[in-house]
Amino acid sequence: MGNRSGELDAMVKRLREAGVPIDEELARAKVTRRAYAVLDDASLAGLALDEMTETWLRTTLHNLGVPAATLDAAGSLDTVLAGVRATCKAKSILEATNGFGANLSGANLAHANLELASLQNANLSKADLSGANLSLANLSLANLIQANLSGADLSVADLRVAELKGADLSVANLSHADLSKANLRGADLSMVDLSEANLSWAELHGADLTDACLRGANLTRANLTGANLSQADLSGAKLVAADLPMSKLAGTNFGGANLSLANLLVIESWEGANFEGATVEGAQLPPEFRKT
Repeated sequence: MGNRSGELDAMVKRLREAGVPIDEELARAKVTRRAYAVLDDASLAGLALDEMTETWLRTTLHNLGVPAATLDAAGSLDTVLAGVRATCKAKSILEATNGFGANLSGANLAHANLELASLQNANLSKADLSGANLSLANLSLANLIQANLSGADLSVADLRVAELKGADLSVANLSHADLSKANLRGADLSMVDLSEANLSWAELHGADLTDACLRGANLTRANLTGANLSQADLSGAKLVAADLPMSKLAGTNFGGANLSLANLLVIESWEGANFEGATVEGAQLPPEFRKT
């Protein structure tokens, strides 16, 4: 224990000499709100960290709730610290409001850890949530208009009736999320993972779903008018009574999907689309439709 204490003292001394604000409480790696604040203020730009110091800091950050995946993908501690700062800011506001109706409009919450957060009816319009962890979060009725959620983890999140008009959700993980009756008009959902997600009655007019994964998703009565579904995977998806006029379906995989009562009239393009095993009973189909 004494040797470990000496190592920590040496690390603290080196960090202080480098101009990094730090105190004994953080040095002992105690997980407290004060530790958050010290890390929040730390500026590690240009600081050459030895392996021992970096390992210690990363361990402390991990204990503070920064996901391991974020640490591995960050590339630098500056990015990790930015995530800690965003997490602290968001949690401070959420504690003051109990989450409901919180105003985080335009906030920089990139890489924040908000797993299981309660953000019901929150205003997150134009907020930067890129790379954030929002898995299992409650975002029902939230205002996320033009928010940046690229690369965010929204798996199993509750986004019922959420406003996501014009939002950037590219490369985000929305697997098993509930987006029923959500407004995603004109949203960027390219390369997003929506496998097993609930998009029933969702508004997806003009949305970009290029290369999106929607395997097993529920799109019952969803409005996909003018949406770009090129190269998207909708195998096994449920599109009962969904509207898809003027949509782009080039290379789209509908294998085993249920398109009963769906509106597929006036499709803009569907070269290479796969309908193998798809159910189309009662669907409105263009005259040139050929089941492949």
